Amino acid sequence: MNLDNIDIKILNILQRNSREPLKSIAQQCFISAPSASSRIQKLEKEIIKNYRLVINYEKLGYQIKAFINVSLKSDNKNEFINLVRRIPNVLEVDNITGNYDFILKVLFKDVHELETFLIKLKRFGQTNTNIVFTTQVENRGMIHDETHFEN
Repeated sequence: MNLDNIDIKILNILQRNSREPLKSIAQQCFISAPSASSRIQKLEKEIIKNYRLVINYEKLGYQIKAFINVSLKSDNKNEFINLVRRIPNVLEVDNITGNYDFILKVLFKDVHELETFLIKLKRFGQTNTNIVFTTQVENRGMIHDETHFEN
């Protein structure tokens, strides 16, 4: 799908607020509401995967955010993936290059919950855990500069 500056602007608006009113999107893009609606529908077919909430997990008691590197010791990748998929505290799992096979982003209410999870992971291989003190840049989507796409 070829994106023009208006499509990029719409993506930027929706990344900041996926509940932005259609009328507001149209006004910001200097197009009609039906045109904005049509463009959003096309983007939803190929570019936009879904719309999600951004939850303040600290307010729900999740005080520990950590990144866990995992190096699998043998051919147990499927078993490992099946385990981490079932645990809601695992927010993201990425297969990576380097000394480790995977990096996990996790949230737990306290270090005891984290420790219990790490014990489960030990049977798969070596782990290295980094606990986050503060997050300087929140997950914000990849905002594009519309002028970057001009010819």
